[in-house]
Amino acid sequence: MVCPAGRTHFGHRLYSEAGLLRLPPAGYNVNAIDVQADTDVSALLRVTGNLMRDGVLDARPFETSFTLNRSSADDAYMIANQIFQVV
Repeated sequence: MVCPAGRTHFGHRLYSEAGLLRLPPAGYNVNAIDVQADTDVSALLRVTGNLMRDGVLDARPFETSFTLNRSSADDAYMIANQIFQVV
């Protein structure tokens, strides 16, 4: 899913060809999902944004990353080297 950067709320789900990414319950400003080729059959996703928990007005920056294992090198490179901006 590629769309303008924006705000998500409470367990928002992000869909892409890579599958489902579920963020923990909280308020988020998600800036981008950066996808890089990691190995022949995986891709490294890095999610950056701001986290707002428990009604706190001050947002805290967050960054998380994880590896997606794919069934083939073609699948991994299909989403590699892209930045997805999400709502």
